[in-house]
Amino acid sequence: MRLPNPFIDTWAPRTLSVLRIVTGFMFMMHGMQKILGFPVARATQTVLLSLSGVAGLMELIGGALILLGLFTIWLALAGIRMVGSVAEARLRTQHAPTSAAGQPIGAAQTQTESAVSPLPNPLMAMLANMKNSLESGRVGEAVRTIDPLPPSLYRVLEKAGQVASDARSAEKFLSYPGAREISDHPKVVALRNDARVMELIASGHIFELMKNPCMIEAMNDPALQARVKKFDLERALDYALKKN
Repeated sequence: MRLPNPFIDTWAPRTLSVLRIVTGFMFMMHGMQKILGFPVARATQTVLLSLSGVAGLMELIGGALILLGLFTIWLALAGIRMVGSVAEARLRTQHAPTSAAGQPIGAAQTQTESAVSPLPNPLMAMLANMKNSLESGRVGEAVRTIDPLPPSLYRVLEKAGQVASDARSAEKFLSYPGAREISDHPKVVALRNDARVMELIASGHIFELMKNPCMIEAMNDPALQARVKKFDLERALDYALKKN
């Protein structure tokens, strides 16, 4: 039985609050650097649907929630599932045996190439294993029950990770009718032809990009908004991942 200690009873909650605030702020700073390019832009661009992009979103949103002390348990579970879904998709895409033409190869050739294929990225393998462990058995049933995010979100993230990891799948995604209608919209074409917008995208300055007048004009365009609302993202991803 612990004896009462006025000093510990008084300062322990305050110290834990300071630790929580500092930890949440540090997470937010890492997330802002990846997603917003603030306060210092990264040397390489962060792709939103990549492992680093999803991690940046979780750091930015999760850091704010940790700072406020809200939904910390749910945040940990959802973060592992989201980042693990992208990691698992990238591992599956990168290590799928394919021929030079992009078609599945035979079993004999698979055995030959498996001997010289590179080992999986340890970090991605660990995240994928954590996600699978969290979703298996009775623990997985409990996690899926309390998780407020819809299962379709993790499914879309996994498919998006596969498409983003494969150039041919990304090309097929852009050829999907709905995606083509959006990419051919005059406002989107103008954005692609705008050197300043392309520079902001390449440098990962998302915050500055959102303040760009051309970007604001495109986002507020009713016709473009209607096309985006009609676009079925998951169906387009399925089309991109469908084998010929």
